[in-house]
Amino acid sequence: MDQQTSGGTRSPVIAQPLGLTRVDSFRPEDLDTVLGDALTGRADGLYVLSSASIVPFAPHIVDFAARTRLPAIYGTSAFAHAGGLITHSPSVDENFRRAATYVDRILAGELHPRTYRWSGLSNST
Repeated sequence: MDQQTSGGTRSPVIAQPLGLTRVDSFRPEDLDTVLGDALTGRADGLYVLSSASIVPFAPHIVDFAARTRLPAIYGTSAFAHAGGLITHSPSVDENFRRAATYVDRILAGELHPRTYRWSGLSNST
């Protein structure tokens, strides 16, 4: 893979190995310890997955990332509402809107669920 340089010439981009530290279980009382471990482990960034158990702590986690200047990306918009810069997640509101459209069409008789070709789903029935 090449990367464009300011002089218009191309220089090779060298892939760097990516080290990940995963926290499989989360207890609220361990939050400060887990975040502190990220710093002592010399983390270059923080990626917080979407989980209902972690959302209540979004302000605390976002504040930690800002205070320590640790780049972070979050798995739900609750972190953006708490001040986080970047989230990457599906739009729950849009998913409900799309589902409501299908239900409305089914109830109106415009769409028959057994014969409609659902995009992205396999027909296993």
